[in-house]
Amino acid sequence: MARHYIFSAFTVFCILALSAGCGSNDGASPDIIGGTQNSTTTASTQPDNTGGLSVMPGKTVSVSGRVLDLTYKHGLEGVVVSVMDKSVQTDEQGYYALENITVPANTYSIPVTFQKENYAMNQKMLYGIEDGKNYSIYADVKPANLVQSVDPSVENTLTAVDSNTNQKATVTIPAFSMLDENNKPVQDEVTVAITLGDPTSQDDMKIFPGTFFGTVPQSIVPVTIESIAFFSITASAQNGEEIAKFDPKYPASVNLSIPQSTQNKYENENQIEWWIYNKKTGQWDIMDANPATVGTDAASVDTVDGEKVIKAAISKPAPWNYDQRHERSYFSIQVVDEKGKPMKDFRVRSEGVTYASSYDFVTNELGMAEVIVKGSTWDTAEKVRLAVVMGNSVFYATDEDEKVKTFVTPLQLEISTLSKPIIIPETRTLFVRVRSFTYPDKLLPGVIVYSNVGIKAISDQNGKCTFSLPHSVPLEIFIPQQDKKMLVLPDKNETTTIDIYEWEK
Repeated sequence: MARHYIFSAFTVFCILALSAGCGSNDGASPDIIGGTQNSTTTASTQPDNTGGLSVMPGKTVSVSGRVLDLTYKHGLEGVVVSVMDKSVQTDEQGYYALENITVPANTYSIPVTFQKENYAMNQKMLYGIEDGKNYSIYADVKPANLVQSVDPSVENTLTAVDSNTNQKATVTIPAFSMLDENNKPVQDEVTVAITLGDPTSQDDMKIFPGTFFGTVPQSIVPVTIESIAFFSITASAQNGEEIAKFDPKYPASVNLSIPQSTQNKYENENQIEWWIYNKKTGQWDIMDANPATVGTDAASVDTVDGEKVIKAAISKPAPWNYDQRHERSYFSIQVVDEKGKPMKDFRVRSEGVTYASSYDFVTNELGMAEVIVKGSTWDTAEKVRLAVVMGNSVFYATDEDEKVKTFVTPLQLEISTLSKPIIIPETRTLFVRVRSFTYPDKLLPGVIVYSNVGIKAISDQNGKCTFSLPHSVPLEIFIPQQDKKMLVLPDKNETTTIDIYEWEK
């Protein structure tokens, strides 16, 4: 049964706490190191308002995972993964790991950035950072729809088209508008890359950077937003340095088409808010779409060649997003295993079906989490899917026939409790032996082995380690730059043993 959600002082405090990333210890599977179990953590997308401020050292964490090419669906080599002051490149199958990342004691959120030349930057946020935790992030990056070299001393008009979604962006860059970090016009040839994102596409939603929270002036509570269309533009000089910004007096501009499936939805709109991605907070900052006028203007909506396009100014190369704010409501969800045991610290996600946004929250000691959704109205029923996320494995809430269920969201500012918990598989034991590529009979101690569900282990003095992993789920066991194994543990409560190999250092 739904009940009204009252915005008391306590509620505002809770929202602000989430904005700082407090209490969001994602990913419940234990991290097994040298035969002892420690908790591990996976990525969340709750907002952060710390602005990157931190002064006290005190935490050490690790991050691992895999990066996929969104278009070709394979692991992508050479992606630079950056966390704090550490970075590493993905191996030929897209796997990576970063150990011993130092995080200041009073920092509760850090960005993980994925970058590769001629691909759109993607970024995921980690929250509830705790000392000794292992974080698992799987990410996708999308190749640019247009890569073109331009002469910055003349006006350039560039048009990018996505052949899969038919989305189009036309970007105009005035002469001498590209500025370096010293605010001087760039003289040499510049390479511009444009990548389009259609939020009505499940694939493109994977490359939406950060969270679906926005910051607006005079508001300490982040607003909830849904994307209408987004794109990323990068510009780099011949020496590899990125263009810092466009001249404020002569900014670049874009005409970005509204996705075909939502053209009618915005037929009567003449303005839509314009946002830029903030890599420090993982949120979107509202921007002035027309700097030539006083105040903060929304982007204008016009009809060009028979389709709706959104027009706005671009102040610098970055991810940009046409968003509209939405009123939130909530689902209260319980996560249990197959025996009904409440599962703590598991990440629960809401995925909009009739709207383009998603939100993650984490279960408490009772296995409960309250997740944000877009609230329905008496006139419009919004729909959502609800799921538990473990690394790159997703367990959806189902109906009585065990089919993925679509839920109508509660009315705005109300909360409803799911009548049926989301059930995740129980764990089974996996023994891993780390062998030498050169001498296969030789077992190697002290090797860190990772999994796709946020668990890592270190081989003991006998070259062996033990995992406790969910059954009936596609699993990846890997050592970056070395070897990987894919398997599914049986439903039966039995032990499985595999070998994985590493070149001796």
